[in-house]
Amino acid sequence: MANSIDQTFFIDGVQQGATPDVFQAPPNPGAGDFFTRSYMGHWPSTTTCATASDPCSFVVGKPAVTPGENTVLFYTAWLHADREADGSHVFKYTIHGSLNGSPAM
Repeated sequence: MANSIDQTFFIDGVQQGATPDVFQAPPNPGAGDFFTRSYMGHWPSTTTCATASDPCSFVVGKPAVTPGENTVLFYTAWLHADREADGSHVFKYTIHGSLNGSPAM
């Protein structure tokens, strides 16, 4: 189960910013204004029915990925603004989560 992802980026090999950007997994991807929420990224959510009733009231949970599964866990957009440096941009992602209840990274 994925809990969060840290994003660190580099321009021409130099890390930008002192701390990574942190993207929180659903169901609570983060607080803040619309601008902040709109750049939180996109996650495939795990949904379940809260009860066996009809109609089903869905419960949105954190993404569940099995080891070895070939899937996209997260994606986000990057817009290059005129005030940002040109060069080779490299993004590093660290996934925080758990496997069978034990922390995994």
